Amino acid sequence: MFKKLCLTVLALTALMPFTPSYSQTEIQNKQPVKGSMDKDATRIQAKLKEDFKKGLIDADQLSQMQRDFDGIMTREDDLRNRGNGMNASGKKDILKQLTAFEARLDKQAGLNKPAKKAAK
Repeated sequence: MFKKLCLTVLALTALMPFTPSYSQTEIQNKQPVKGSMDKDATRIQAKLKEDFKKGLIDADQLSQMQRDFDGIMTREDDLRNRGNGMNASGKKDILKQLTAFEARLDKQAGLNKPAKKAAK
């Protein structure tokens, strides 16, 4: 009996790295959104993707911006998972970071926007 249990545990341990991971890496379209902070993050993520599709930011800028955005979201997760959860000060800090990030994204997209030709 003990040998069967040990073999089962050993087999499961060996197979664990091959099981699929269901972690989420980014916000998906049509995903339910809760709270104003989550709505802002979803809107900014969509704007980031849209600006790239429109050619307003290039691949390097997208990767740098996505890294920075992910950093803000990681900070939010850290604050939520602490002992007391997200407090008003933490929420204010995250919203401030999201606002600054969106302003930076808008500025970068504006710099890369093709200039309109003057009408003759």
